[in-house]
Amino acid sequence: AASDVYKRQIITFIEERIISQAALITTVSKNLASELNRRYHIEPIIIYNGYFDDIQLSNNFPIEKTDHSQIIIGYCGSLYNGLRPINIIFPVLKKFTKLKLHIAIFDEIDYDYVDKLVKEFNLAKQVNIYRNLTHEQSLWFQRRCDILLFLNKLDGSWKGAITAKLFEYISAKKYILGIGHPEDEAAEIINYLQIGSYVNSTEQIINLFQNVNQLKYSSVSDISFFSRRNQTKILADKICNLLKP
Repeated sequence: AASDVYKRQIITFIEERIISQAALITTVSKNLASELNRRYHIEPIIIYNGYFDDIQLSNNFPIEKTDHSQIIIGYCGSLYNGLRPINIIFPVLKKFTKLKLHIAIFDEIDYDYVDKLVKEFNLAKQVNIYRNLTHEQSLWFQRRCDILLFLNKLDGSWKGAITAKLFEYISAKKYILGIGHPEDEAAEIINYLQIGSYVNSTEQIINLFQNVNQLKYSSVSDISFFSRRNQTKILADKICNLLKP
């Protein structure tokens, strides 16, 4: 629509004005940095959202295993009514009955979407839905799961999207099962740290779970680069260099 074109022109104009007057431009991923470089011929620095490494948690979240042969897969965050492809894990749950899926969501539309999938696949005994957790509860939720599910769009249109949730997952030191496009920057980080797998189909997930004992966190990589403490230091150093006479 013409109004949408007009809005984009206004946004682009404002963005150009801000960038032209800025001494330093930051962004949160390599892909977004490349896009800014392509548009404006600038070299932004990448400051990742990162994770807090000094949060003290009280043990107050009641996910308990009654059967230690169970494997709990956890997802925490928005689904945007199916834009994040949680649906492709449901046939996997149907095939492997020891898998349990715990989902922490906020929006009613996401609850309805997941509830519809649960009924469609008849998986009420394997799926638990938690709503409106506090931040502390969500962190405990992640630490009580065996595998954490990271979801991105399959078509690559979100390949530069690296949510803060990914870094929370990293700090939880759990195996991360990423679902998205192979060229996602999230895939690059997960593979670089050797903390999980990144797939884009039900068939690939089924192949992974054929040997489920391999899906355990065993990274020897140093994840501390992605702490907010280190990311803040990188930003502070850049600002200090700008202020030098």
